[in-house]
Amino acid sequence: TEVVAADGVLPAGSSIKTEQISAGEIWDAATKAVQNYVECKNYVVYKIDLTDGAGVSLHQLDGFVTVTMLLPAELTVDEKNTVVVYRLEEDGSLTKCDTVVADGRVSFATDHFSTYIFAEQEIEESQSTAWGVTIVVLVVLLGVAVYFFIWRRRNGIAR
Repeated sequence: TEVVAADGVLPAGSSIKTEQISAGEIWDAATKAVQNYVECKNYVVYKIDLTDGAGVSLHQLDGFVTVTMLLPAELTVDEKNTVVVYRLEEDGSLTKCDTVVADGRVSFATDHFSTYIFAEQEIEESQSTAWGVTIVVLVVLLGVAVYFFIWRRRNGIAR
């Protein structure tokens, strides 16, 4: 696990610790949040802790950092699925993190260290793509109608 930050965001000697959670209170809270807020096929829960050089836990930072981890083996990324990272808040809600998945790694931006959920989700078709498909279909249908009209005229077929 790597943490990248601008100068001054992380204290000297900081270290990060990640632990995959699969049972207990944290797991139960994460599962409840996923059921309430996220549509996903599968998910993995991590407790991510950051400590300063003296071993004191850091939860809130004065700026954002980028955390990069290996893509969990339990999750699938392909042309239909991606991974989105969410932070589990103290009130049980989720905050979606800016997430990038590339080369078998997941990177996300955060300014707070706690519990994170890596959720496998279907890639949503963008509205512009849907409009593009609609326009192509309409152009094809118009072309077929024009061809049929010309074919009928050439063959002397009337209504």
